[in-house]
Amino acid sequence: MAVFGQNDETGATGPQSNGGDDVSLCKFTLSEAGDVTAMAFYGEKNGSGSASVKLVIYADDGPGIEGGTLLGTTNERTDVDSTRQWWAFTFASPVSLAAGDYWLGWINDSTINYFYNSGAANQRYSVADTYSDGPADPCNSGGGYNAREKCVYATYTPAGGGLSIPVAQHHRQQQKAA
Repeated sequence: MAVFGQNDETGATGPQSNGGDDVSLCKFTLSEAGDVTAMAFYGEKNGSGSASVKLVIYADDGPGIEGGTLLGTTNERTDVDSTRQWWAFTFASPVSLAAGDYWLGWINDSTINYFYNSGAANQRYSVADTYSDGPADPCNSGGGYNAREKCVYATYTPAGGGLSIPVAQHHRQQQKAA
């Protein structure tokens, strides 16, 4: 299994609220070509009830992320509640990516809390995007940037093959090692 993004919540800052009808993204580098099969984010629903969330991958092919091409959207989860944890999502079909920079994140229908580490300048981008009509393609412009590296990552199989284990199993292995 291989991952890219931030897959360690240890020492992360938060919770930080992310409003509903919003897409929130973070730029990460994929060091080798691969097929993305799953994603996860560390967070929780802000308040009672549950939130509907989809995780997304955008290409870094616009000026910044603005105008970036939507490459993949995971299955929808409607059960994201106030339990602080890694929330795992899968793709209906693998998303094939070349080595390079990508924006990983989510679109949500109501306020969720996320966790982050200090990141590079303009590493995080957030912009209004109506959940009910899906993530915009290309990515909406007019949002804001900051220096946060969110706890979100993608699981992939390297293009040359390799071992891939499910996201939940990866976290159990991390917990046993701790």
